[in-house]
Amino acid sequence: MLNRLSNFKHKYIMKIIQANTQRKNLSHHYNTTQSSLWS
Repeated sequence: MLNRLSNFKHKYIMKIIQANTQRKNLSHHYNTTQSSLWS
């Protein structure tokens, strides 16, 4: 039971990390696109 709970927590944390990474990549991509448009 405890093992399953920690396993679920681990999956949840990994999902959050993935989402944060994707958001960072998106904003980075957006920023580079904006700067290339302006230059």
